[in-house]
Amino acid sequence: MGNSEYFGIINVGDETTLYKLAVENGVLGDEKEFSASEFKKINEENSTINLLIGSKKFTEGWSSWRVSSMGLMNVGKSEGSQIIQLFGRGVRLKGYNFSLKRSEGLDDYQKPDNIKQVRKYLKPLETLQIFGVQANYMEQFKAFLEEEGLPSNDSTWISIKIPTKQKEVVKEQKLKLIRVVESEQYKKEIISLSLDLTIFSNNMVDVDWYPKIEVLEITKTNTVTNKNEAKISQNHLAFLDWNKVYLSIEKYKADKAFYNLSITKEILQEIIANNTWYHLFIPEQEMLFDSFGKVKFWEEIVTTLLKKYVEKFNLFYKNQYASEHIESTILNPEDDNFVLEYDVRLNTESDIKGLKEKVEQLEKEVLEPTFKKIQIATEIQAFDHILHLYKPLIYVGKGYENSFLASPVALDASEKQFLDDLLKYVKVNATELSDTEIHVLRNQSKKGLGFFTEGNNFYPDFIVWVLKGDKQYIKFVDPKGIRNSKGINDPKIQLHKVLKEKIQPQVADSNIELDSFIVSNTSFLEVQWKDQLEKSDFNKNNVYFQKENADVYVKEIVKI
Repeated sequence: MGNSEYFGIINVGDETTLYKLAVENGVLGDEKEFSASEFKKINEENSTINLLIGSKKFTEGWSSWRVSSMGLMNVGKSEGSQIIQLFGRGVRLKGYNFSLKRSEGLDDYQKPDNIKQVRKYLKPLETLQIFGVQANYMEQFKAFLEEEGLPSNDSTWISIKIPTKQKEVVKEQKLKLIRVVESEQYKKEIISLSLDLTIFSNNMVDVDWYPKIEVLEITKTNTVTNKNEAKISQNHLAFLDWNKVYLSIEKYKADKAFYNLSITKEILQEIIANNTWYHLFIPEQEMLFDSFGKVKFWEEIVTTLLKKYVEKFNLFYKNQYASEHIESTILNPEDDNFVLEYDVRLNTESDIKGLKEKVEQLEKEVLEPTFKKIQIATEIQAFDHILHLYKPLIYVGKGYENSFLASPVALDASEKQFLDDLLKYVKVNATELSDTEIHVLRNQSKKGLGFFTEGNNFYPDFIVWVLKGDKQYIKFVDPKGIRNSKGINDPKIQLHKVLKEKIQPQVADSNIELDSFIVSNTSFLEVQWKDQLEKSDFNKNNVYFQKENADVYVKEIVKI
């Protein structure tokens, strides 16, 4: 203010117009020449700048240790790389002695002598505060953190590391698996973008524009009823700046590292002219030709749709390429599927008594040869499943979301039930299985072994090995609900055919046989889309119901 040091910077595209507008509306101001950029001085220790205002100015190409709070206004309405980059500006921390770590993450040798005395003051200083106004993605981002087993706001959470121990069979390195051939590099293959509607046969692009605009017809819970679906017409496309659209898609391609994807302006126009591959939900009045000012808005919609098309297209061909370059390998102790340790987080404000003591007991006893199980709470337990390739496994039932979190994510009820049923079957049929080995491994989402299924990667929850003689039967098992599946031809259900027809021939000389199964925790009666299908029809497609098929489904899975 006046001749004082600057306390803030506002970044705008046209500062002259903004200045004139402010003066015309009674704001006192003055013009000054700058000898050097005030923005570049922000990171200096003696900088007086404490406030930064801009429109996505800080999403990329800028690094600062000083960011402590972010206020998002009409930014972060949808998921995207830019909003994640924006968050990244604030999680960077120089740390004690340039360790780049927060105080909780310091190793013992890195900690200052007075760490215990100052820790309660460091916690707020090390916490990034994010505030949002019309920033709907914040809620999605919070849910994403919780889904990944990370508390979205850990000020009341403590972390305890639980080690794991691999079984001896892992060290023997005799279990076989499949993988994409390492020498094959998809990015060296030039793929031309084309109008390929087969990619979207079971998985169309959905774009919901309602959260991005002001809608009058809403309920008290702020949810829109009867969303209007619209299509982009040739009339909308006629006004667009196609050079701008093309450059936006090229930039998106570079950001996503789709370097081998060849894109032309003409093919983008052809793709968007076909409106059968997407669902666009937007109020009807937003698509009316009543204002030329809407052209920029339509341009944004078209660009968003094309980005989603490009991403799906690339994923389809990347996974198709991978599925054609499969080889057998040996499961080794360094495989990404093995959990080296769990990060168990406990809410210190929880009313569950004894939770911390039980987890600390688990930490001490889990590696002991005598460890079998610790009941941490009514619906929380850590246990050694004798068929599983490492111990412990952690199960968390419903109702503990606000008190107990585990990363990697703990077993849910249907997954735990499958493991219990598998163990029961093996014990009851011990004589019949005397010449057979059975092992099971939890398949980690995103880190484990995934399969391409119509535009998405599918990571079955478990890998089961049945060893007899010199043959290994590898079964991929996924206990899941099928209420929302896309019929009996859902790609996840039909994975067993893909394994038999496309992947099995590539590993024919490896003495392994592949198969997959869905174990449905949705009962047969609850499947609304079954039409005229009988339980036997599901069974023929390797879908078994955890309740109705309880007596036979494990036998069918391990059958060779």
